[in-house]
Amino acid sequence: PSGMVADNDSANLDTGVLTVTKGGDAVTADGLDVVNSGLVTVATNNVSYNGTVVGVKAGGTAATPLTVTFDADATPEAVSAVMKAVQFTNDTTHVSGDISSVSFSLTDGDSGTSNTVVVYVRTP
Repeated sequence: PSGMVADNDSANLDTGVLTVTKGGDAVTADGLDVVNSGLVTVATNNVSYNGTVVGVKAGGTAATPLTVTFDADATPEAVSAVMKAVQFTNDTTHVSGDISSVSFSLTDGDSGTSNTVVVYVRTP
């Protein structure tokens, strides 16, 4: 999704968690992942922004949500970039043109929680 992250009570999102969930029609072959994009890079489960590790990713297969747990280096700018680097994948299980929903929510590590944002993706 496009958008910006803001945290009014802290300069970082230390211990915050990004949760990305596939809609109810998730199948075994569906996946959600953080991919290399712009200043965001991924090595194993470590997610980096501009060369600095900002979090660790987990999950993202079938009906298991993708989570990224952020550390003290996770600024709002870095978290915004990580959100934009999330990718939905699937194999031929879905019919071309199917529309699937993907939900994003974020906690800031200081008891703040975002509204859930839902985006829709069309299977190529």
